[in-house]
Amino acid sequence: MRIAIVGAGLAGTLLAWRLHQLSPGLTVTVHTLPSAGGDATAASGGLVRGFEPDGLSAEVAAESLAELYADPALRETAGYTEIGSVYVLEPGAEIADPLKVVDDRLPGSATVLDRFALHRLGLRGLPPGTVGVQESRAGYLSPARLRDGVLARLTTPVLRTPVTAVGPDAALTLADGRHLRYDAVVLAAGAWTPRLLNGSGGPNGSGEGALRTRRIQYTICLSGLPRIGSFVDETSGLYGRPLSPEIMLLGVPTTGWDVDPDRVGVDTTVIAVLRETVRQRFGEAVTPVRSVAAADCYTEPAGLLLRAAGQGLFTFTGGSGGAAKAVLAASRRAAAALLDAVGD
Repeated sequence: MRIAIVGAGLAGTLLAWRLHQLSPGLTVTVHTLPSAGGDATAASGGLVRGFEPDGLSAEVAAESLAELYADPALRETAGYTEIGSVYVLEPGAEIADPLKVVDDRLPGSATVLDRFALHRLGLRGLPPGTVGVQESRAGYLSPARLRDGVLARLTTPVLRTPVTAVGPDAALTLADGRHLRYDAVVLAAGAWTPRLLNGSGGPNGSGEGALRTRRIQYTICLSGLPRIGSFVDETSGLYGRPLSPEIMLLGVPTTGWDVDPDRVGVDTTVIAVLRETVRQRFGEAVTPVRSVAAADCYTEPAGLLLRAAGQGLFTFTGGSGGAAKAVLAASRRAAAALLDAVGD
């Protein structure tokens, strides 16, 4: 059995690792891409927590974080740092099911906060009825460090002659003109996945399930914001984590859909929105120092999942920017699903 994984980022590397764990005799080859754009794995802020608003996402995130806590060597490889997190939800959000998921996996980690408790943490102007979930067992890791550490341990060959085309079926064309055929090909190429899939004739389409590229951008700021660990505020879209006592990584959602992943630049209007959102939520001014822009692959419903895309062709992407917190569990599940599919 010969399987190719296109994309040597976090998702592709961990999928190769999981395949070897489940089937040590499998032949897995990781291929790189022709890319002039940024590395989304290297650009990721790496936030990890167990809580997510929907139960399925919470299962994957909490399972991933529990695996980190159970494996000191994995924590070291990932450069994991525990700083806690706060997740602020829209008023009226149902949180009982995802809270139970987190408590089952990480007992005692999650606490529900009302709007007044969130105010005491420094958050201002929250709508009436807002609640938050504070986790003690949460923090951040380095996706690039995790990717590189796992890749260094694999016996899997990495072909650095970039893939330029996919198909028909489970075949790849490389930049040097070679054509390679496999039993299965998995596109774990992040923002480059839609381009490769469209070129293969795979069913990307439009609407629900379609894979689309989107700009991701955050800004490193000098800041005197309260020290609440990492945070996500659904009511404003603001998210962030401390990098040092005086420096914060801060971001807001972007509207840059269907961007060319090889030509992603910083959008200065997003920085202006970020500064105003911080002022509204924390009553503080921040000074932007540096912004980071990259592209990722999104789909609805969101989730880092293995999806069939043709005869012997699959995708493993669509995590909507959340691969860091989900990738450990998601890659294990994807590897098992792939082996089941190829074995049928």
